[in-house]
Amino acid sequence: MDMIAALNKPDFGNFARASKSPACGQCLQVVGPNGTVTVQVVDMMEWVEEKMAKDDWKEK
Repeated sequence: MDMIAALNKPDFGNFARASKSPACGQCLQVVGPNGTVTVQVVDMMEWVEEKMAKDDWKEK
């Protein structure tokens, strides 16, 4: 199964087309409590910054 990811704007960069970002297409290793997976960066998610600023994205 292919796994994809989106980055926040500061990490992804400010590009009119996602394919122009140096981050696009890069692979990242994501480590969690059940192991490690490799994901490929394909897009940017602007709302991530807003959620993190509000601190309402974390599990309570």
